[in-house]
Amino acid sequence: MQRLWGIFLYAVLAFTVHNHLYAERLLLSKDCNLTYNHNVEDTISRHNTHDAQKSAIYTTSVNQIHQVHQAKKKKIVLVMCKGGYGHVAACQTLTECLSPYYDVSTIDFIDTIYNSLDPVRTITFGKANGNDMYNGLLQSGWIRLSNWVYRNVAPTAILSSKKKIEKRTFAFLEKEKPDMLISALPIFNLPMSNAAKKSGIPFILVTLDSDLTNWLLNLHKISHQNFVITINNTWQGTEQQLKNRGIKPENIKNIGFPRRKDFLAKKNLSEIRKQWNIPDNKFVIMIMMGGTGSNVAYKYAKKIAQMKNLTTHVLVCVGRSTQLIKKLNKLKPEPGVSLSAIPFTKQISDLMAVSNLLITKTGPGSIDEAIHMQLPMLLDKTNQILFWERANVDLVKHQHYGDVVKSFSDLERLINKYVTDATYYATVKNNLKKHTPYIFDREIVKLVANMFPIGQTQVK
Repeated sequence: MQRLWGIFLYAVLAFTVHNHLYAERLLLSKDCNLTYNHNVEDTISRHNTHDAQKSAIYTTSVNQIHQVHQAKKKKIVLVMCKGGYGHVAACQTLTECLSPYYDVSTIDFIDTIYNSLDPVRTITFGKANGNDMYNGLLQSGWIRLSNWVYRNVAPTAILSSKKKIEKRTFAFLEKEKPDMLISALPIFNLPMSNAAKKSGIPFILVTLDSDLTNWLLNLHKISHQNFVITINNTWQGTEQQLKNRGIKPENIKNIGFPRRKDFLAKKNLSEIRKQWNIPDNKFVIMIMMGGTGSNVAYKYAKKIAQMKNLTTHVLVCVGRSTQLIKKLNKLKPEPGVSLSAIPFTKQISDLMAVSNLLITKTGPGSIDEAIHMQLPMLLDKTNQILFWERANVDLVKHQHYGDVVKSFSDLERLINKYVTDATYYATVKNNLKKHTPYIFDREIVKLVANMFPIGQTQVK
């Protein structure tokens, strides 16, 4: 009940905060009119050409960086939040990439710097915070309300207190004295960049969505010179949003999204099947809906279990939901269908490697991972989706990396198309193979090293 009151009172802020930010809303309205560029290769080519022109700046090799930092590691602070798992996973990947060369630490911005300013924490008397509200809304399936809150209420409330956020961020930086600040967090980046500028340290914004609406909030006002934003530019809207904000090309690096190193490792498919008891002679369907999607995952598993004349093994990722395991155990699949409940595991890349089809939510993380693993996918759109995830649906549809499930009545037809039509399946696989190779892990190391002032870490 306290969480519901928190959501209601937080929404009331939209009507009590007077700074409605006309200029930012004008930019947002431009973003809403963006359309998908069918020729993604042209977009990537333009950015790669621009990157080649800047190659003299980013020429540091990993070995050179290692030699520079052997004497004393510089300190980098990563900023994330626990609203969803994507920000946490991104910072884990950043830590993997950078910790061999730097002293890397991570903070939850909502729990630390923003803690006493968080209106959700205030109106719930410390019982909940912004992370809890976000996760609670998604777990409850209140997507329409989530879209309204994060289009209107959250930006208005946060930007009305941006000076306080900047002051508290600056105080944190003065106390901790990092040499660089890296954000993997949306909405708060203008005050964070201002604080980094005052502290005289570089600022990197690592984006995790194709639609950058939440990431670029008020960033047309950014004044930090030693600032870079990393993007995954496979959606034309990304480029247009950056242009609308006046972000200069030299401040943009198209290096993709962070991805865990286990996705880059070679896989022993027979060993993975043996470990997870996956039959060799069945088409494998993996259902992965994230921590907030257990009810939807069950609906998909139940529908597939009832399909006749289908020979398949279903991997249902249940996370830490014991209730979902109990519900799955009560299902009575058709003779050709078998199911496995997969508890929380860090071996998702292994399971993707042995799967033939992924059914997943519209979030960027799982889609990016599936693209890398060349795994055809069905995106769940049986309910409303978050407005910033619509770009992901456009990407999958127009690049033909998979299909979209708009109704459970379409599910059997779509699955049979992938199971029985070898030509169709091969076409989707070939489209996935054409995707731009992964470069984030090595490029982020070069980028970080060359953003430090000359004479400190930059290697000629």
